[in-house]
Amino acid sequence: MASFALNINGKTQEVDVDPNTPMPMIVAEELDTDWKDVIVEQAPLNTDIFTRQLAGGSQSIRAGWEGLRMADATARHMLIAAAAEEWKVAVDEITTDAGRLFHKASDKSMGYGEVASAAAKLAVPEEVALKDVKDFKIIGTSRKNVDGHKIVTGKPLCGLDIQGRNVDRHDRSSTCIRIEIEILRWFRSEENAWNKRCFYDQDL
Repeated sequence: MASFALNINGKTQEVDVDPNTPMPMIVAEELDTDWKDVIVEQAPLNTDIFTRQLAGGSQSIRAGWEGLRMADATARHMLIAAAAEEWKVAVDEITTDAGRLFHKASDKSMGYGEVASAAAKLAVPEEVALKDVKDFKIIGTSRKNVDGHKIVTGKPLCGLDIQGRNVDRHDRSSTCIRIEIEILRWFRSEENAWNKRCFYDQDL
C-alpha cells in the first residue's frame, strides 16, 4: 500500500474541457508522484486562496504551467532536504520516484508521507531546478479524464448543472439554441450579403 496519496484541489471550473486532468498531471509530474496515487477534487470558489478561478479563453494550462511546476519542484526539494536531514546524508545523494525518496548508497527509502511533516517545517527555497523535459513520465502521456465517471453518471460538475432560485437548465439550453438559430438566419439573410461575398472571395 502506498504511504503517500496526493490530494489535489482542481481550482478551474469544469465546462466540458477537462482542466482537472492535465493540471494535476503537471503537479504529479514535477512532484514525482505516481499517477495512481493522485486524487483530484473540485475546489470551492475562493479567489482569495485560488486567485484565478474562471472558465474561458483556454488559458488554464498556459496560465498555470510555470506556477504549478515551480510550486511542486519546491515541495519535492523540501521533501528531499528533510530526508537528507533524517538520514544524515547529502541532498544530492537522494533521488525520488513514484512518491518515494531513495538513498542508493545505504539502500534506504521512504514515502513522501513519512517525511512530509518535517519538510513543512523547513525554510522555503527561493530557487529550485525544474525537471528536465526528457525525464517526464506523466506529461505527454494519455490519461483518462478524472471526472469521466461523474460526467457519464450525471453528477453536477458544470455551470449548466447548478440549480438555484429562478434558474432552470432547460431555459438556458433553449436560450443557447435560439441564439444559434438567430445567428444562422442573419448569416443567410440579404443584410449579410456583403459579408458572404467577402467570405467566398477569401475562400477562393
